[in-house]
Amino acid sequence: MSEFKNRIITISGNPSSGKSTVINKLKEDYENKGYIVHIFSVGHEFRKLAAEKGLSIEEFNEYMLKRGNVDELIDSTVAQRGKEINSKERHNDIYIFDSRLAFYNIPESFSIRLTADDRVAGERAFGDKKRGYKTLEEAIEKTRERKESEVERYFKRYGINLQDPQNYNLVIDTSYDNVEDIAEKIEQALEKSFKEKQSKEEESR
Repeated sequence: MSEFKNRIITISGNPSSGKSTVINKLKEDYENKGYIVHIFSVGHEFRKLAAEKGLSIEEFNEYMLKRGNVDELIDSTVAQRGKEINSKERHNDIYIFDSRLAFYNIPESFSIRLTADDRVAGERAFGDKKRGYKTLEEAIEKTRERKESEVERYFKRYGINLQDPQNYNLVIDTSYDNVEDIAEKIEQALEKSFKEKQSKEEESR
């Protein structure tokens, strides 16, 4: 984790840990404060690619264990985007990256990891009718398998343990907190980090 120049938030998380819900709340809050919010979702890109191949997300994860070209393309895109953003200070903008590995590809970001109890994550997945799970137990098992597949894929390809809390500025268990409290915790932590950075800069002058 490095010092950050702009408000770039990278959010990693287990499947059904509430990333999209939290991101939407952050977007709403920051826009209400007058910021311009930019969002990049790797999940959206993966879902689009999986659909193009006629695969489910679980099947696409297994497919990606054997082929890293899509991973590498998206990772390089995220890293390049981070460099472009940090080419100058952008005080009126908030950048949010929904990506498992964005914390690594943009080390100057404020990195967050969202987690959730396996059963809670499965219940959330089961409640999403677009996923087509027939039973709650199937949803719990498939969501757990998806989490393990993603952890395996990133460790095998990059040697990075997504579940290591040392990779992040902030780790939040979303199982039983409401989205308003989670978003507030992130916003407060981000601003605290910015104030600490400013204090260090003033001391070094």
